[in-house]
Amino acid sequence: MKIFIHETLVIAKHSCKSIIEKISKDLSKSQNLQQRNVSVEFLAAVDKLEYNKANELIDVALKEYLGSISVNIGLSNYLKKFGIYTDISDMYDSDIIKLIVDNKEKIDGILRERGL
Repeated sequence: MKIFIHETLVIAKHSCKSIIEKISKDLSKSQNLQQRNVSVEFLAAVDKLEYNKANELIDVALKEYLGSISVNIGLSNYLKKFGIYTDISDMYDSDIIKLIVDNKEKIDGILRERGL
């Protein structure tokens, strides 16, 4: 997933520190990612404005969490677990993220019901 380009990473680094910290925490929620220091590497990439490395580390985490080499397939399968059957195959990454954000309450509610 190409979330960052140089310009957006510069803005995020200087204006959205809390979001960068949240992303970093999200990149370390599995034991495997913790052992690989993905969160620390991500913060270092942001600090050095290495947007390709930051994007790569987000991809590593998504693949770990979604269990799929294809991020779109993994996200589609993830969304289906919550009753969201939107075809995301032709959507831009930003639109997929918006779809997830728009359904955050529904996803959070189902996760709470499952004790997660």
